[in-house]
Amino acid sequence: MLKDALLVFQWMTIISVLLLSLPQLIKVVKEKEAKHVNFFSFWVAHIGIVLWVIYGSLNKSDTWNVIAADGSSLFINGAGMYYLHKYDVNRTSKKFFWANFSILLTFVVAIVFAALHFAIKEFRVSDKVSLIFSLVAPAFTTLAFVPQYIYSIRTKQWQGVSYWMYALYVINNFIWISYWSLLIRKEQLDGNFDLINLYGALTWQSISLVLFSSQLTFTLHDRYFRQKDKYRKKHENNSN
Repeated sequence: MLKDALLVFQWMTIISVLLLSLPQLIKVVKEKEAKHVNFFSFWVAHIGIVLWVIYGSLNKSDTWNVIAADGSSLFINGAGMYYLHKYDVNRTSKKFFWANFSILLTFVVAIVFAALHFAIKEFRVSDKVSLIFSLVAPAFTTLAFVPQYIYSIRTKQWQGVSYWMYALYVINNFIWISYWSLLIRKEQLDGNFDLINLYGALTWQSISLVLFSSQLTFTLHDRYFRQKDKYRKKHENNSN
C-alpha cells in the first residue's frame, strides 16, 4: 500500500514540475520579447535544478522521479533561458554565446549524472554528502525569486505573476512534501534511519510552501481589492 502510494506521488511530482516549467517557455516563445528580465534569478534557479538532478542521481533512496522531474524541467527551463537571452533587448553576441554555452553545459552535467545513476548501482554517496545537496539545491530554487518577493512586499505590487501560477506552486509543494514524507516512512520501514538528507529536502519544501502560500494570499488579496475598487469607480461613474 505504501509503495503504491509512493509510486503515485512520484509520477505526480513529475507532472506537477512539468506543469510549472512549460508556461514560462510558452510565454516567451509566443511574445518573442524579453524586457526587464532578472537573469540572475533565472540562472540561480537553473543551477538549483541541476543540483536537484545531481542530488537525485547520487541518493541511495528511491529518487528516480527527482531525476526525471528536474531533468525534464532543466531542458524546458534551458529552452526558456535560450529564448529569454535571444529576445533580450540588451543582447550582445558575446553574452548570447556564453549563455548558450552555459545552458548546454548544464545539460551535459545532468545527462552524465543521470546516466551514471541508472548504469552503475554503486554510483551513490553517503547520507552526509547527500545532505549537502538536499540543503543547497532547494535553497537555490526556493530563494531564487525571493528578491522579487521582497520587492512586491515593499511596493505592494502583486500582479507580476498570475494567482493561478502561485496556486500551481502551492499544489506542487504539497505533492513534493507528500512524496518526501512517504519516502521517509518507506525507508524507516525498510530499517534505514540514516535519513537526514531526506529531512533536509522536506524542510526546504516546507519553507517553499510557506513562501508561495503567502505570495498566493497576497496576490488574491490584492486582486480582490483591485476588483472591488474597480467596481466602486464604475458604480460612481454610472451614478454621475
